[in-house]
Amino acid sequence: RQVSSKAACDTMLSYIQDVVDDGTATHIRMDYISVGGKTGTAEKNVEGTRGYSSGKYNAVFAGMFPMENPQMVVVVFYDEPSHYYRFGSMSAAPSFKKIVENILFMPDCQIPPYNERLLQTSLKMPDLINMSVENAERSLNRFGFLYKIEGPDSASVVIDQFPKAGISVDKNHPITLKLGKSKDKPAEESLAKAIMPNLVGMTLRKAVKTASERGVPVKIVGSGVIRKQSLL
Repeated sequence: RQVSSKAACDTMLSYIQDVVDDGTATHIRMDYISVGGKTGTAEKNVEGTRGYSSGKYNAVFAGMFPMENPQMVVVVFYDEPSHYYRFGSMSAAPSFKKIVENILFMPDCQIPPYNERLLQTSLKMPDLINMSVENAERSLNRFGFLYKIEGPDSASVVIDQFPKAGISVDKNHPITLKLGKSKDKPAEESLAKAIMPNLVGMTLRKAVKTASERGVPVKIVGSGVIRKQSLL
């Protein structure tokens, strides 16, 4: 039976999506699929009394995806997590994100990720070695790659990647980044130039060819010689 009006449900969906987009769970936002949910933190009841423990907590995150047409609900509950992870946003929410990523990586998953760049048949893998975790994720998200990260939380840079740089990868191929510590200098500056070439001044034909060779998708506005580009 219908327990609520469509208007009320739509309002609630917008609220829980705001939690991920602008609220207490922005760190689990994913560029390739929309998720929403609610964090929760509560002191545990002291058994046999009406009081609550000051040092024992329950942490929870209840979420769903994709928000345009929810297909799956996942609830993560931690009973007495360590003090640092007592908040739902610090423990249950990140676990929810990992669960969603693993579901999307399953071969028989019927919930396709969305991203304009994923409409292409293939893209060339960028070189992410020695990049910081944040910049590596930003680069992969920009080009619509699905990925998972392996390694200790204390690791600072990418020390290995699969597939390797330069290989043409199918749009739904999962990318794996291995984290560790490197003595080499970060390669963000050279990587940025390698990924996004300067097309200004080129003819349209040459610019399209150059971008294609680098695995960079382009949207053309106008004709003739390239006067301006949005990324450089």
